[in-house]
Amino acid sequence: MDAIHQDLSPIIRDLLRENESLKAQLRAAEDYNRKLRCHNGKSFMDLAPELRLLIWNFALPDQRVLRVTELPTPGGLELGLTFFCSARAPALLHTCRESREVALAHFKPFFKKGANNHTITRPIYFRPNVDILYIEGDVYDSIGSYPEVNEIESIALSRGHQLDDLFKEDLFLGLKRVLIVKADRGWPNRCCETIEFAPDPTRKEDELQWINELNRLAKVRSNIPKIEHFEAVIGKRVIKKCYCG
Repeated sequence: MDAIHQDLSPIIRDLLRENESLKAQLRAAEDYNRKLRCHNGKSFMDLAPELRLLIWNFALPDQRVLRVTELPTPGGLELGLTFFCSARAPALLHTCRESREVALAHFKPFFKKGANNHTITRPIYFRPNVDILYIEGDVYDSIGSYPEVNEIESIALSRGHQLDDLFKEDLFLGLKRVLIVKADRGWPNRCCETIEFAPDPTRKEDELQWINELNRLAKVRSNIPKIEHFEAVIGKRVIKKCYCG
């Protein structure tokens, strides 16, 4: 148990440091706004509501890849898993009341309640029709116990997954796009800030294999979602802050 606590302590320290960094950025933004108001006699909130709405919508993040992995728990894995996703909640949720309303029109808190004795460190703010959920192999079966997975349209899986496993139950019923991730094994740390995908130059063989397998399953099962797109990609870490120390 002591070893597990030692493993988690760097994560807690990093989260506290990032919290202080975010507070400092907020103070800097408030100071800049005060200076701007003194300079021209107006602040952002003096702009027309329609213009502010356009700015808030323009500030929404592009498509994100949210990678879900597993953390050890003090009681051991037999008592349940703790999921972890390093992606931060969109900044618009914390800027002001008006920006939060805009953000909540797009983002939903996913996995906010434990299912089947599994927990997650914090809710993941996710756009099921825009963002990509990258599921680690060790949490795939467990994350399927959350009903909101049926709203997700795009997921990414490691190459080792099989479609038989993906559709063995009525899961991911809204799925339209599957990314097959290659060349991500051997990464020293899994809990990294962001993940980016690039097309795999040799992707045609993998994509054709998955399409053929999907067609085979569709003939014998009625619970197969209408997947419109398979794509083999290579994962790339973009490290801003890593919680594995």
